[in-house]
Formats: sequence, structure tokens, C-alpha cells
Amino acid sequence: MVQVDFETHLGSDVVAPFLVERLVGGTTSIDAPVHLVQLAQPPGDFSDPPMSDLVITAGLSTHRTTYRNADFRFTGQAMPGEWAVFARGEANSIIIDDPSRFIAIAIPASVADPLLDSLWPDHANQFARLHRRQHAGLVPQLIERLWHRAGARLAEDAGQLYCDALVTVLVSELMHSAQVPVAPFRGGLAGWQRRRVAEYIDAAFDRDIALADLAGLCGLSEDHFARAFRGSFGIPPYRYQLRLRLERAKELLADPELPVGAVAAMVGFPRSQGLTRLFLRELGITPLRFRRDVLGH
Repeated sequence: MVQVDFETHLGSDVVAPFLVERLVGGTTSIDAPVHLVQLAQPPGDFSDPPMSDLVITAGLSTHRTTYRNADFRFTGQAMPGEWAVFARGEANSIIIDDPSRFIAIAIPASVADPLLDSLWPDHANQFARLHRRQHAGLVPQLIERLWHRAGARLAEDAGQLYCDALVTVLVSELMHSAQVPVAPFRGGLAGWQRRRVAEYIDAAFDRDIALADLAGLCGLSEDHFARAFRGSFGIPPYRYQLRLRLERAKELLADPELPVGAVAAMVGFPRSQGLTRLFLRELGITPLRFRRDVLGH
């Protein structure tokens, strides 16, 4: 059966007329964006063709539905917060009897497959456990967090590293929902890995950095790298990058001739609001107050 990617499906008659908003979220590959959409649909047949992407939907409304996903069958009331994973490579039958609203994320196969292979070696045999209505877990919250981060255009605050980490955690959470045990993690990065990744982030702290790039420097999977980095530095990579931005911004603010907007741009924020949020969160004061009250300028 012919598969379609989510990008193509978005333009179909099944989706396009009911698309409320569409965002492009963080991804481990610039050429393979993660799509997020919100849909508001009338009653009707919203069956989907076989998808090549990893598609997860979370309900935002109460509605009656008849749903067939691979071997799973359901007829009844769907509730807000319930979520489902589309069976990849198989058509999904979805008949909805009431007006409904959804949020969906589609992770391209080029991103999803390497993550699944590294995090969940037996996913080919165990993934069917997810083909049912899901009532619990962090999946809806992670999708919502990605939605808000994408809505902020990603470049603000932590940017790429943060969104890459969320996508990785989202895929990891699928294992938890399928009741697959996760092996405990011990240890951190080796000495040479610590030095290499620290030098890389130090040199590029003002630019978007992909989690895949950092993991590649160390020869590790993204999930393994993220856990090892935290074990070595005590904080996740995106917070390490933010800390460097904060310290450099504090140095630059010592020059009273530099506008705050210019300082923000020099440390990687396209708008001064991103730098202001960072200062408020970490120091409790704005950059202008820091310049005046702490530096005395």
C-alpha cells in the first residue's frame, strides 16, 4: 500500500479545510521539520491513508467516534487529553459523530526511525502496544510544550537544543506508554567527550545548535548523549547554552553604548524580549536594571 508523508496529507481534502493553525517545530534535521497542527472538524469521515511519518494526535474536545487503528477498534466517547499513535504504513479509519478539535505532531521517518532504533531496539515488534486509546503519560503535555515553543519561533530562549530534547523525550515516552522497561543510566561523558562538546558549545553559543550535532561529536545516540551530558555537567545542553549566553550578555552590558537589542543579537536572541525573559528567569531583573543597579551604568 502506498504511504504518504504528513506534509502531503496536510494539503489533502481530509485535512486542509479544517486546519486551524500549523507550526514547524524543533527537529534533529533541518531538512526534516517536525510538523504540528491544530484541527477543528465537523462530524464526518476523517480516515487517513497509510503514513510514513510517526503521527501522534491528542484530543482537545469531547466527541463520539468510531476508530480503527491497525488491530485496535474503538467506538465510544473520546475525551480531551486522550491521545493515539497512528499505525505507520496502515490506513486508519476515523468516523467522528460530533464537532471535534485535535492537536497533532508528525515526526518524519528520517528523524523518528533513528530515534526509535537507538531508544527502542525492539520497536518493530512492540509498537503495536501503542495502537489504542491512551489516557495517561506525558505525551499530551510534551506536544503542547512543543506547540508553544514552535509558536515562539524556536529561536527565542533555548531554541533548537530544547526542541530536539523534547522530541527525543516524546519518543522515549512512547516506550513508557507501551510498558517497555528502560535500562537505568549510570555515568557521564568521557573526558575527551566533555572537552569536545564544551568547546563546540562555547564557540557556537550564540547560534542554534542541534542535539544531533552534539551527540555526533561524542559518537553517541541523542538520548544517551543527553543523559550523559546531564550526568557530567549537572544540567541539560540547552541550559548550558543559555548559561553561556547569560554570562556573555552580562559582560556586554558593561558597555553603556551598546543598546540592549544589540546585546541580545550578539548572544543569539533575534529580539530583545528573549534576553529579557532570560534575565528575569535567572536573575529576577531586566537587562536594563542589571546594567543600572549591578553595573552602575
